[in-house]
Amino acid sequence: MDERKDLLKNARKIERRVTGRQKLSDDQLEKVAGGFVEDDGWAAGWEIVCPRCGADTKCSFNPFVLDNSVRLAGYECLNPACRCVFGVDSEGYYWC
Repeated sequence: MDERKDLLKNARKIERRVTGRQKLSDDQLEKVAGGFVEDDGWAAGWEIVCPRCGADTKCSFNPFVLDNSVRLAGYECLNPACRCVFGVDSEGYYWC
């Protein structure tokens, strides 16, 4: 986990934002559009999609907690060809 925290310690906010807040359950969202809505932490309420490869199911990510001073929810994409480590803040911005 410390390795992933280190990967995001110099991350910068990018212009791309997470798409829309939705109040669908994970099961509803996967049936309609793929993806999942985070229900906890700094990214709560945002649909999470890998900014590199587009993976969008809950099982596609290994979420991790950063300390609160960073104010990001951390994710590691589990797609073997991608393995992107990224963060999402409370305003829906990606940090890579």
